[in-house]
Amino acid sequence: MIWEEAPFTLYYGKDILGIIGIKEGFMSKGLIIFVAIGTLLAYILVGFVGDLEDEDDNLLTEEKLIRKQDRAYYETDVVGQTILIFKEGMPMAKKIGVWKRSPLHQEFLELSPNFEEMRHFAKDRIIDKAFRKRLIQVANDTEDAYFSGKITQGEIKNELDTFQ
Repeated sequence: MIWEEAPFTLYYGKDILGIIGIKEGFMSKGLIIFVAIGTLLAYILVGFVGDLEDEDDNLLTEEKLIRKQDRAYYETDVVGQTILIFKEGMPMAKKIGVWKRSPLHQEFLELSPNFEEMRHFAKDRIIDKAFRKRLIQVANDTEDAYFSGKITQGEIKNELDTFQ
């Protein structure tokens, strides 16, 4: 019987692959070529993406580069809070710049007008004696100006932000 000879044979004795113009063995060769080309394209694509990631550091804007460098001064303490640790011998101007760009700066300003809490914040979250002393002095001066009536509650943050 014709149907028993080959599974792809039609009733009239013609091979199905022959009808659509594909010769015997083409499917396996075509599949191998397709997989080879796909693998080559995947290899090129992965290499290209890797090169882009390597070049990413070269394409950073100055602002992003500064933020990336600032992250070296942040650590997380045992409680899970971010703390600021300055390196020995770092100039005060650079410390102030890192401080003003840090998320701790905003947290510190949000504590106003609770000056006692601001002092505790500086003692707990800033690891640098000279910088901490200077920041606490600015908070004390601002507190004195506030309670003497020289500045209003709205001006406290501006006064603290002029820390230099």
